[in-house]
Amino acid sequence: MKPRTILALWALAVIGATLIDDPRVLAGGAVLAVLAAGRRAPRILGRALLTVGPVLLAVGGSWWIAQRLTGGDPWPVLTLLATRVLLIALLTGALLQHIDPLRAVAFSPTLTFLLTAAWSQWLVLRRLHREMQTALTSRLLRPAGLTLLWRHAAARAATVLERSLARAEQTTDAMRSRGFFDDPP
Repeated sequence: MKPRTILALWALAVIGATLIDDPRVLAGGAVLAVLAAGRRAPRILGRALLTVGPVLLAVGGSWWIAQRLTGGDPWPVLTLLATRVLLIALLTGALLQHIDPLRAVAFSPTLTFLLTAAWSQWLVLRRLHREMQTALTSRLLRPAGLTLLWRHAAARAATVLERSLARAEQTTDAMRSRGFFDDPP
């Protein structure tokens, strides 16, 4: 199958996952995605959980607290959110195992440009994360305590957010100058 066809099928599956509101169907889709991955399933599942797990914990924990304070039942929404996000992460992990994203969007110069811009931003943020981690470990004589790790994580998150916003603004300006947005003059 051509990469473009696989990309189109992935997009349809993701759209379908966003339209389904039954956690059982979404969980069944996640099981099918894991089974379809074959030998790569443990790796794809592990990466999906590592990628979306912290976000689900933060968002889900916040939702759980908010619902408990108002007397609502948090579980229906949490179950739906977790299964939907996990299914989309599994589909994306399986997609990236089968195609080269740049080759899949090669038919469109605009999509190629957008994917290249997003990829380069991700590489910069990954390098920043590694540099900050190296800076923390190189300055310590013994393993860092929990308080220091939390403080460092907060500083890292603030730096990444600040740089992400600055780079997003630069990217938007560059795209606008190339005619990507149809803004009135």
